[in-house]
Amino acid sequence: MNNERLDWTSIRRLAWFAVVTIVVLAVAGVVYGTVLPPILISCFFTYLLLPLVSLLERKRVPRTLAIVVLVIGTLGVIILSGVHLVPLLYQQLLSFFHLVPGAINTLSTRWLPAIEQYVVDLSIIDQAEIHSLLSPMSVVNHAASEIQGTLSGLWKTGSSVIGAVLYIVLIPMLTFFMLKDYEHLAAGLRTLVPPDLLLPVGHIRARLDQTLKSVLKSQAIVAAILGLLYTIGLSVVGLPSGVAIGLISGVCRLIPYGDVIIGGSLSALVLVSYGTGIAQVAAVVGVFVVVQALDGAFITPTVIGERIGLHPVAIILSVLALGDWLGFWGILLAIPVAAVVKVLFESLLPYYRASRAYQRRGHH
Repeated sequence: MNNERLDWTSIRRLAWFAVVTIVVLAVAGVVYGTVLPPILISCFFTYLLLPLVSLLERKRVPRTLAIVVLVIGTLGVIILSGVHLVPLLYQQLLSFFHLVPGAINTLSTRWLPAIEQYVVDLSIIDQAEIHSLLSPMSVVNHAASEIQGTLSGLWKTGSSVIGAVLYIVLIPMLTFFMLKDYEHLAAGLRTLVPPDLLLPVGHIRARLDQTLKSVLKSQAIVAAILGLLYTIGLSVVGLPSGVAIGLISGVCRLIPYGDVIIGGSLSALVLVSYGTGIAQVAAVVGVFVVVQALDGAFITPTVIGERIGLHPVAIILSVLALGDWLGFWGILLAIPVAAVVKVLFESLLPYYRASRAYQRRGHH
């Protein structure tokens, strides 16, 4: 890059181009909001399959044939995985739900009275109030209302049969046409970029592409490592269904801190339902603490930090901010969005420092 040739006027033009691009994407997201999920999922599959399409083309396979084979093959793998994994997941969830009555009984006869007595002894709250707050029915009703609200929210976000059928039809079709016409789409988008900004925009696009690939690989590697550690640790401490909980925790790690929330909740359900002693409770808590310590100190900094250079604090703040703003999708996209923002900042910073405005300030 010839940073010294990019003056302050070009930097402002680049900034305005970025603002206009973001506004156009935001308007498009609002206009196509009802079909935005299948569009984004199709873009994701296009991004994953594009290198394979290029590889098959270099092997003299016709592009259309390569795309058809890859799209059908990907769809087949997803369907077969669903056929084999969904029943297994259903059985596991069913077994966890069967533990709920025992968990409620143990909670009401052993844990809640002990907690109530401890709080009363500390003179923090009146005994009648704490008894009303921690009564079994109050706890159960609160949990039931939370579950009902969650299921209602999931239903409203498009889990109807019609929506599912629409997604099943749209996603492969959109993915096919995006892959088939990718070169024309890319060329058309390049014509929208001002000629004097082609070099910096191309550089930023290349860095974004490299960063997003690193994010995807890193997330998968971290999830696999933590899933293995959880499985080993929970099995060693003798937690019933420890293997299933460990694997589920690993998969949930694809969502930042989903392993702690989901895995910890399932572990707590099993511990309470079986009425295990304090020693096993401490052991299970120790497994999660140790794995999280290893993750925070070594695994995530090594796998994600070295690849995309995101500080753990930046990841936590991104998860909290986007989760509060966009809910589940915000939590899911927190790390990719943080990585994209970092790349944009680092890509634009050299141009700003090479500008006359920055250099004039330096002389003062």
